[in-house]
Amino acid sequence: MPPLLQSLSARSYLLSSTLRSPPLPPSPKDEIHSSLHSTHPDTVVASKWWRKFLCKSLPDTTTSQFTLPLLLKDTQPTRTDHNVFLLDTACNTHPKYRSWCSVESWARQNPNLDVWYLLTSATADNTDQLLTYLLNHYPNLNLATLDLDKIFHATPVNKLFNSRMWTRADTWPVEVLSDMLRVSVLWHWGGIYSDTDVISIKPFSIPINAVGLEAKGVIASAFLSFTKNNPVLWALMKDINTHFEPTQWGSIGPQALTRVIKSECKNDTKLDIAKDGKPQTCNNITIYPSQFFSPIYYNNFKAYISDGGGKNFEKDFNNTILIHFWNKMSKDEIVKAGSGSIYDVVAKKSCPVTYQMATLRAKHF
Repeated sequence: MPPLLQSLSARSYLLSSTLRSPPLPPSPKDEIHSSLHSTHPDTVVASKWWRKFLCKSLPDTTTSQFTLPLLLKDTQPTRTDHNVFLLDTACNTHPKYRSWCSVESWARQNPNLDVWYLLTSATADNTDQLLTYLLNHYPNLNLATLDLDKIFHATPVNKLFNSRMWTRADTWPVEVLSDMLRVSVLWHWGGIYSDTDVISIKPFSIPINAVGLEAKGVIASAFLSFTKNNPVLWALMKDINTHFEPTQWGSIGPQALTRVIKSECKNDTKLDIAKDGKPQTCNNITIYPSQFFSPIYYNNFKAYISDGGGKNFEKDFNNTILIHFWNKMSKDEIVKAGSGSIYDVVAKKSCPVTYQMATLRAKHF
């Protein structure tokens, strides 16, 4: 076992021993740690129509599952605007290692921020003990399941959510739900939203109320940063409710965000920033060029997994804070451990616990 995992395993043993002692009244995070030692989930959040739709398969009872605390009931952010939110809207009980790498990278690079991984699944698989290792290693990491009815209540997207239009067979339910949910959680608590194919490679020092371009004239939705109850978020939720097109990919993703930011700026030239240009500010929103958050565009995503591509990583990505790895295109591509690819270099440095776990029994992930 790699040294880092050996060290974490020892901590897990100590934690397990402590939990057998008469406990103090548990905090929400203590409850997560306690449930990590359960073989099966004790209780599952009562099924609602959206959970029945998203979660079509039951948890695997042959694996070590634990019940996640329920956001707004068992736990919730306590610091306004000091949060990082990542989502799983596919009801995955076992998110892929690449998703955990993203989650870990945010917790590792930003110990001053509270990182929240929010899942639509009521349980999570801890058979390999990765969750135990991560929660022990990063005190700022929090996991929770969601009550979507409460999250969307009294927001402009509540009508679209309850219309069930987003569940149609000719749309992309998981992605559309994510588009609605990311804006809603930022509205409630403020902070940063990140897709789980985005890796944080440096501490996030950019002031809040920021977006980034993924291409000239197009705002990326893989990363957002806004204060709680920011009027831009309200405008974005109204736009999402108005412009949702079931058969059109991304109608309420980058397109919606770009429409709203253009309206806020009242000047399209603010979005015409070259990749290596300078950030532009309008109406208290800072727009960053693509080199900050999306240095390689999706049509060249294979550059991230090419052997040896990360040889000059520090120099090539000197001005980059986040890297978007375009999971939509790259999810079926193998990342070889030790290949020196950009992803390999980034993962080894930014998510060492996940990297060691993922490569413990395989040479790729």
